[in-house]
Amino acid sequence: MVADQTQSSAESGMDQPAHVRNYDGFIKVLKMSTIVVAIITAIVVLIISS
Repeated sequence: MVADQTQSSAESGMDQPAHVRNYDGFIKVLKMSTIVVAIITAIVVLIISS
């Protein structure tokens, strides 16, 4: 059964470079979002503590 799935996936024309590009793009957006959220959190904490 697993061999059938592996062979089927390979024959379906999966585009590994496209998957890698999408994953890399996702990681970049995740890193930037984390930085933005950290900055916004710091600003809110500073406003609240004033």
